[in-house]
Amino acid sequence: MKKLIILSGFCLFCIPLFSQCDWTTVFLDDFEHDNIDPGYIQGTAYTNGSPSFSGAKNGQKGLYLNFIDNIAVGTTVYDRSFEVCAGFTYKLSAWVCSRWGTPKCDVDIDVIDGNGTVFFHYSGLLPYANEGWMQFNTNEFIATESSIRLVIKSNESNGSSGNDFAMDDILLEGCNREIEQNFAICSNDTSNINLFDSLSTNNINGIWSDNLLGGGYLGVYNTGLNDEDSYSYLIQNGVCPDSTQIVDITYKNIIADLGNDTSFCEGQSIKLFANLGMDSYLWQDSSTSNYLQIDSAGEYSVSVTKDGCSDTDTISIQEIQPPYVNLGSDTVGCPGIDLRLSPTTNATGFKWQDGSTESSLKVNKSGQYYVKVSINQCVNSDTVNVTYLRPLTLGNDTTICEGDYFTLNIDTTYEDYSWSDGDKKDYKDIHYDGEYFLTVKKLGCTIDSDTLTVKRTLLPRILEPMIDSLICENFPLVLKAYADRNEGIVWHDFHTDTFTIVRTGGVYWAKAYNECGEAIDSVKISSEDCECNDYIPNIFTPNKDGLNDYFGFQSNCIPSKYYNLKIYSRWGDLLFDSYDYKEKWDGTHKGRVCPTGVYSYIIQLQYKHDRGKRTISRRIKITH
Repeated sequence: MKKLIILSGFCLFCIPLFSQCDWTTVFLDDFEHDNIDPGYIQGTAYTNGSPSFSGAKNGQKGLYLNFIDNIAVGTTVYDRSFEVCAGFTYKLSAWVCSRWGTPKCDVDIDVIDGNGTVFFHYSGLLPYANEGWMQFNTNEFIATESSIRLVIKSNESNGSSGNDFAMDDILLEGCNREIEQNFAICSNDTSNINLFDSLSTNNINGIWSDNLLGGGYLGVYNTGLNDEDSYSYLIQNGVCPDSTQIVDITYKNIIADLGNDTSFCEGQSIKLFANLGMDSYLWQDSSTSNYLQIDSAGEYSVSVTKDGCSDTDTISIQEIQPPYVNLGSDTVGCPGIDLRLSPTTNATGFKWQDGSTESSLKVNKSGQYYVKVSINQCVNSDTVNVTYLRPLTLGNDTTICEGDYFTLNIDTTYEDYSWSDGDKKDYKDIHYDGEYFLTVKKLGCTIDSDTLTVKRTLLPRILEPMIDSLICENFPLVLKAYADRNEGIVWHDFHTDTFTIVRTGGVYWAKAYNECGEAIDSVKISSEDCECNDYIPNIFTPNKDGLNDYFGFQSNCIPSKYYNLKIYSRWGDLLFDSYDYKEKWDGTHKGRVCPTGVYSYIIQLQYKHDRGKRTISRRIKITH
């Protein structure tokens, strides 16, 4: 809030005010209009003689009431009663000065109410006229009776020249009315407004807080000078103490607003909208809607009216050509290589289909791509198709069997083929294991394939074919079958170890197999009864306790023609081999004690009466 308090002029009794006044004049004697005051006791009539330059403080003709000497000390020189209304508020003031001579005039000034009580008193010397007249004024007071008196007495001795003085502008004011304090005006109104119902006199002065006199009249304010706000007004009306009034000025905020100058795209049209809620609208083409549709560049204006206030706004419209844009022809992308789409355009704004706003777009897959470009609000767009060639793949790594092959057939639409071995065909026969790689060309792209790894698996085979044999009946024989390349072995009885044991004659077979096929080996075993009875234990305990510590051949016959004992681990490893039927196995191999378990043995022998060798194939269990 803007508030400015200005105190100017000479004030004899500056006492704070407690009421609002409009300074209605009850009595005025300015000696300018033949209204000579009959209340003076001594002195001459009004005059315009010396000191005329300081008389008549209201700036009129300079006439004043002149008092002369030959007055005794304490003589009443002025005594005047004023009619007032009990209960109303008043002020009384007058201008006085020493007439001439030395010393200055010494006076007593009293204002007395109807009960004889002095409620205002001044005693002292008055200034010379050339020093400036002195104004005395009372505080605001509430009348208790129907009249008050103004009494002036001289304190100078008779015959002295110092008791001459002058008086002017005796003013009695009533203070029971209030001013206008709230005004709502049009925001663009520059006419004057009057703060009061009426002006009581033309000699009352005031100063606004912006130090402007508001057109030179009391309470008149030029609203074009300030904005909406609260303002202080300093009243200086002569006899009354200075008073500051606060006046609130608000604007009816009626504004026509068409927005900032703008533009539209060539071949289009736009609507200009004025503020909603107005009482009336008037465009430059005399249309009266709240909007105006335009399709050409130019200056456009609208005037709006509401509650008696109006405003006008003007807007400039330009027509803009849409930007040009060209993404080029449809194109081909090479696998693994990014393409950057950069349109030819004069636009300043970009928006691609993925929402990005850069001036170019990186792509790495097939699709349709578009861009919208803009200059201000004008847009244009273009679309391009990108076709990415597919990567070249040779398939999953694989395995082929011994003697087999397969063919890789490549798309025949490529322009050039180059295999890792230098071959230039559009296919490849794969006979061998290894790594295969291909490079092709198409539409300017050089495309490398992935690497195909091929492994080869050999057909299974059985090593050391089994030999037909003769065995004594019920004497076990160990048959062994070995296969290379980690193939599996399965026997006639579905046993899957590397060996099996037979006790009777017959035809026996073993089969080696892998993912590429199988190999079979068979053997014929003959058996016969043997006359000699032999005894071979099926368990022994080589723990050196003196009991059953050794394993060997026992018989009622001596194998005089041939003898051989072989002992094998369960995995077919040879642990003991002896051609002496007396030699026994102590359960060790290479100096180490064999662990508890089941072992196999084969005894070949021929007694003297045998026509051939006997074979005994059995199992022995070792415990400790």
